[in-house]
Amino acid sequence: MGIDKHIDSMKLPPSQCHVNSQLDFYAALKECVIGTKICRAEWNDRDYYGLMKDGVLTLHKPDGKFYNWIVTVGDILGIDWFLLN
Repeated sequence: MGIDKHIDSMKLPPSQCHVNSQLDFYAALKECVIGTKICRAEWNDRDYYGLMKDGVLTLHKPDGKFYNWIVTVGDILGIDWFLLN
């Protein structure tokens, strides 16, 4: 399934996401550092996203809690990153 189909299945309003199927982790991380929320199509949940919180790379999960983000090789190699507005 392509990134567009994943995002459609997440039911994100168009105003909440900027889709770029070629966005790699480095590009997404640069946006995250300046305050943009980032997500992967693979995560398949609009409540699962990464952000900078108090200077720490953090994941917000569907349970509503924030967790320190332990970046994986899969995150680094992923090219399915998109930005949440």
